[in-house]
Amino acid sequence: MGSPYRFGPPRASGAQQTMATQRDSRVSEVLAHALEDHPQPGRWLVVDDRPGLVVERLDGAGGVGEVQRWHRLALEGRAATAAPPDGPFDGIVLRQPRGTVTLIMLTSLLGARLAPGGQLLVGGANDEGARSMARHLSELFGQVEVVATRRHCRVVAARRPRADLRGELEGWSLAVGAEVAGVSLSWRSWPPLFAHDRLDAGTKMLLESLPPLEGAVLDFACGAGVVGQFLLRRGDPIELTLSDVDPLALHAAHHNVPGVPAQLADGLPPGGPWQHIVSNPPLHLGKDEHRGTLAALAAGAPERLRRDGSLWLVVQGSTPVRRALQGAFTTVERVAHSPSYAVWRATGIPRARRRDRATGIPRARRRDR
Repeated sequence: MGSPYRFGPPRASGAQQTMATQRDSRVSEVLAHALEDHPQPGRWLVVDDRPGLVVERLDGAGGVGEVQRWHRLALEGRAATAAPPDGPFDGIVLRQPRGTVTLIMLTSLLGARLAPGGQLLVGGANDEGARSMARHLSELFGQVEVVATRRHCRVVAARRPRADLRGELEGWSLAVGAEVAGVSLSWRSWPPLFAHDRLDAGTKMLLESLPPLEGAVLDFACGAGVVGQFLLRRGDPIELTLSDVDPLALHAAHHNVPGVPAQLADGLPPGGPWQHIVSNPPLHLGKDEHRGTLAALAAGAPERLRRDGSLWLVVQGSTPVRRALQGAFTTVERVAHSPSYAVWRATGIPRARRRDRATGIPRARRRDR
């Protein structure tokens, strides 16, 4: 399934490896070793192998035919789609996703794309719940076994998928509803999305805090599009744009706020200037806390906003966001908070961060040319 969404530039990543990337490397290495003991000729699909060791192993193996990748997130500019490509595949390798329901959904989608006699290999780290993978997969496949345990990781091989697997994306959507500040909301969601079966408390606080908005608005890290739907149903006179790194989020948003432009981007998408940017930015990569998206948003927003524009965001109450915002804006205020969450508003763009209206280049950079 190809993505109909525009791609934005990748977000810059730091040189130092995070816990998440170190864990990804270990899992990828263990999966690559497992392939040596469980070869399978034919067509292969590799899912979310960010380090690339699995693809490298398959490319170097004799007798393996086509090797295709499926990325679920457009991290660092990768081509990503909401649903896996069509099968059948003789072998599929999956990096264990976060969350049991997401694991069950993805292995169902992938199991339905296995050729007769094909195998699905799922690898994960023990501190992510990999010890329970075999139990979950045994409900979906007739043959399941642990084939590798090393470096605090394990790999499970599954064959003979059940005939009644829900193999299409639409079979996993959920209908969700809520009422916030007198506005009735209803949306479709899918398990991998954040708070997929409810309106989370942070987004609710953000919606209750937002005054009526006007002009061009970017819903950054939009998820299923709940913030945008709220603004439109409230009647705000806005020109809305959505962006997210997850094509499944934009697939959901297409149902929930139809006709609104959506951009698939790792970081702030091209475009603007916007009058307002609103966001409940992700603070985790896998199971680990990761503030890269938040830092990139705070640093990059001034150059994408109009001179009198504003950035609205909600984060967990313990997240140290004030200093990052004060480094980019002249006025920063916490407009709502609870023990768990805080809503922040940042305004006032320093002169050096303003874009030249004719060129779109920040003025400080333009003087250096």
